[in-house]
Amino acid sequence: LIDDLRLEQAPGTSLRYGCDASVRSSLTVLSGAPRLGATLTLGVDNPLGTQGPNSRAFAWMSLKADAAYPCGTPLVNFGMAGPGAMGEILVNRSTGNLIKTATGGLWSTPGTPAPVPLLMPSALSWLGTPLYVQGFLTDSRITYGVRTGVTDALKLLIGP
Repeated sequence: LIDDLRLEQAPGTSLRYGCDASVRSSLTVLSGAPRLGATLTLGVDNPLGTQGPNSRAFAWMSLKADAAYPCGTPLVNFGMAGPGAMGEILVNRSTGNLIKTATGGLWSTPGTPAPVPLLMPSALSWLGTPLYVQGFLTDSRITYGVRTGVTDALKLLIGP
């Protein structure tokens, strides 16, 4: 729906954002929906394959997007493009805004996203609240030179 040139988001849905085309669709919804008390399972992928098998998937959940929304703030050594690459930090990770960092499964290969389950808030006061999520993979072995790589992000609108 268009309202004064703004895209309106329906409750219980997610909208992708971010400006780094190389990681487009690296964060997906594997199952569930952003609904009160539900579990939403995100998929975190490295489409470029610049991290090794058994890299751990994580997701940040925040009350606010990064100040540069719908893009993010570039940060060296957080990109998936290769060693030292810039990655876009798309969520506000400051105290008071970052709700949680969720730990997920192990990633193995491009095209096979690692699951990260996120429990949605359950109180009625959260209904209609936007939440911002971004995934990342950490390769503790630094197999191909990339330790941490961030994905694109999703704006969730909590529905009933």
